[in-house]
Amino acid sequence: MNFVGREQELAELETRYEEILKGKGNILFLSGDIGMGKTSLVHHWYRGVSLSLRPPLFVKAVCTIPMGGSEVGTLESLEPWADILTQLVTLGPLQHTPEKIDISRLVHDVAPSWIWAIPNTRKSEYGNVSSTNGDQNQEGDISGVQAAESQPHIFQQYTNILHAISQNHPLVLFIDDMHWADASSCSLLAYLSHRVTNSKIFIILTYCDSGENSTNSGKKDALLPVKNEILSENTGFELVLPSLNQQAVQRLLSSTISNYKPDEGFESWIRLISRGNALFITEYVKTLLEDGLLDKNGKFIGDYDVIVVPNSSYAVIFERIQRLDSETRKLLSYATAEGELFTEYALIQAIGKKQKEILPLLKNAALRGIIWFIGTRQLNENRFTTIFSFAHALFHQALYNAMNEDDRAAVHRSYLKIFKGEWANENNEQRKALIAPKLLIHAERCGDLVFVAKTALAAAQMFWTEFSESESLQMTSQVAKYADIVRELQPESYDNRFKRHVVYEYQILNAAIDLVRGRFEEAKRWYFNAEKTATELYDEHAVIDALNGYANIFKRREEFKELARIIQPICQRAEAINYTKGKIDSLISLGIATAEVGDKKTALDCFQQVQAIAERANLPVEHMRALTFRGHVYMFMLEFSSAIVCFQKVLELSEKHYVPAIRNTTLQNYGQICSHLGDYSTAQKLFEEALANSQKCGDRYLEAQLLLSLGEVRRLTYNREDALQAYSECLTITREMGMRRLEMIAMHSMGNVLTDMNKLQDGLQWFQRSRNIGIELDDKPMIGLATSGIGSILSELGNIKAAEECCTYALNVMRELNQSHQVYPVILYSIADIYMEMNNFPHAQACIIQAQKLYEKMDNQQGLGRVFIRRGKFYRLKKEFESSKINLEQALVIAHETNFYELQADVEGELGLLKEAQGDRKGAIELVRRSVTYYQDTVPRCYAQWKKELDRLERAN
Repeated sequence: MNFVGREQELAELETRYEEILKGKGNILFLSGDIGMGKTSLVHHWYRGVSLSLRPPLFVKAVCTIPMGGSEVGTLESLEPWADILTQLVTLGPLQHTPEKIDISRLVHDVAPSWIWAIPNTRKSEYGNVSSTNGDQNQEGDISGVQAAESQPHIFQQYTNILHAISQNHPLVLFIDDMHWADASSCSLLAYLSHRVTNSKIFIILTYCDSGENSTNSGKKDALLPVKNEILSENTGFELVLPSLNQQAVQRLLSSTISNYKPDEGFESWIRLISRGNALFITEYVKTLLEDGLLDKNGKFIGDYDVIVVPNSSYAVIFERIQRLDSETRKLLSYATAEGELFTEYALIQAIGKKQKEILPLLKNAALRGIIWFIGTRQLNENRFTTIFSFAHALFHQALYNAMNEDDRAAVHRSYLKIFKGEWANENNEQRKALIAPKLLIHAERCGDLVFVAKTALAAAQMFWTEFSESESLQMTSQVAKYADIVRELQPESYDNRFKRHVVYEYQILNAAIDLVRGRFEEAKRWYFNAEKTATELYDEHAVIDALNGYANIFKRREEFKELARIIQPICQRAEAINYTKGKIDSLISLGIATAEVGDKKTALDCFQQVQAIAERANLPVEHMRALTFRGHVYMFMLEFSSAIVCFQKVLELSEKHYVPAIRNTTLQNYGQICSHLGDYSTAQKLFEEALANSQKCGDRYLEAQLLLSLGEVRRLTYNREDALQAYSECLTITREMGMRRLEMIAMHSMGNVLTDMNKLQDGLQWFQRSRNIGIELDDKPMIGLATSGIGSILSELGNIKAAEECCTYALNVMRELNQSHQVYPVILYSIADIYMEMNNFPHAQACIIQAQKLYEKMDNQQGLGRVFIRRGKFYRLKKEFESSKINLEQALVIAHETNFYELQADVEGELGLLKEAQGDRKGAIELVRRSVTYYQDTVPRCYAQWKKELDRLERAN
């Protein structure tokens, strides 16, 4: 289609591109009716910028248009983005950059979940990498790529690639027909919209906003909310292509008809009947010339009142293809079965002709403007094929619709055979998933219903490994639909094998999706149905898997007592039949449940059993999981040397089997132990290594967790400005990703740091924000912690009444809290401080005694040291000086044994106040001065508190 006019739109594109060059990324939605010239506009604009001194990298993908009345594109999870990545990789190393960028290597380094998009990737090319879904075969081999933890994790990895490329080279990504895109592709677009604004990335999307002449019934549910959100947040803009004006119509006619002489009457007429549609005009003029209704100069010589005018662009195109010779029309009709893009290789197989026979026909179609030559594609290491595209989706649609039922059946049979071969020969699960939607259409049209159900299930499982929920659920609905049809129409095929490997598996998959998404009642129903199916089949392994899935609901809901109750008989059933997977899953659940309810010994025994089973079965990932759980239990028991042994073994195994996600989490766990033991330098190094790795692979959740951990180490080493920076970065991520619980914790940490810095009003605000989210999430521990923090500040500010209300509120919350929870005694001794400031000694004593009992039960020496300080203060205020001294000396012993210097400084200060109470002001000044000296360059708030006491003593002296 010839390009004319659109000067205003071209100028707008140029302006936006200039902004891109300055590092202001953007997203453009180019909308307009079908045939209006959206794609031509982008191509024409790019031809201009490609002539610049440093042209951008320009990559185009096309969303798959409907085929046979089925919306294939909505089921091809992330296909347009994967296609873009494949094309970027095939560019090879980028030469025009300060350093050559090998995009294949870049994908491996910063986006391992996308390695599958690299053509003909072999395992040996990038070393031994871990499985996409984290599972192993019975021999323990791990292959594929590193699993993502969530869809945002996958999206962040894609963002990493684009940012790395665009740092030194402007990048233009063009996705055509975005209204046919799947939900996950639209979600990735939304994700990118917040992350390209400060980059040299320009994303252009065309979409048809009316659905006119389209087989789509107006369904753009996935794109429209995303588009509206992006426009409302000003991270993108929309350019609507209007119909051609009179002047543009004249220029289009001049470019289409040689020696055209302007004719205002004809131009007005054709503009009116076409509604200024460029495709309509271009193709209808060809018809008028062939029918002799236009002379060689383009003068209309027919009768306007007699001529039958097509009512749409589709009608014009449909009439045009009827004029093709039968061989060309048949060839192109076959090509429609592959999609808007089709390959010479598949076409030769489908139609049963040789290359030399079809090439003249394809050239003829290209000369008539029906198809375009796109390029070549590598099929395997030794074979390439030519790629063609229909010049417009309407040509594809018209050619398919023009076939009679017998011809369509023949086409579908041919391509079913081709796609079945591709499906069988493709070893990469993600690439296989993209074959599935088209394969299903051909299998359905050919009546191969059992194959349809099995393939839809396989595709659903593959899509769920990418957390593509919408596409996966659409596929499971297809499984359910065709399973019912098979049962009714082909009962002989609805046998036990079909029920086990199709019906049961889709029930389990639906349950797993609902479980992850927090739809627990729906998950229960699916697990019950799966258990019922397995019971009917007398398949005890499947029954146990369904029961373990059901138990996971209670794990997710943190109902650990109930989990412990229901999981024990499942363990026994798995043990009775020696079912390895069943034993591992149930033992892990039992271990988690018993650990959470305080039975650490049983928990350790469960995880040790899992470890032994995994070692015998050569299951390294399960082995690492068991070691990690054991390490966590030892951490809670404060047996840090045992925990370190577990984590060191996990690091060794994760290095050997290349499982970065487990390695990074273990580095975090190891760092937390070092921090607890006061080895802050090692802890910081471990956190920083894990943080760099998580940023590299796009694990935003772990990145946020590590920033929290890093911030805490910086706070403990008195690098408070750096701590605030880490917490601020954590808050940015949590808000972007909707991680409300981590956001709440980061806010509380901000409150702690600011309070330490004696910025009490700022700290108060952050504690209040943290408590508000805690109330929203019904997180009792954080509500209690934040409330006690608020009370402490209010007490220090002199607002005793409000502080007392905080105490009452926090105590009420704590009554609903499991007393084994580690924050429980922290809240208790914080409240005791407030009560002592209020001279409410009975309440203070009750809190101190309860906190001491809990710390003794936990065997937490540092916690006991803090309690003994409170007891010492309590007895001092009660003028029971000997009891005060005994408790403070006990605290001092703990401080020396655990190298807890802050505790020692507080004990010395309290001993000083005790000496003052006993009349030894000189001794008091000496001891309090030690506290002041220690806190002078460490904790401003504590420094201010002890300096105030020192000044008072010196004045009195």
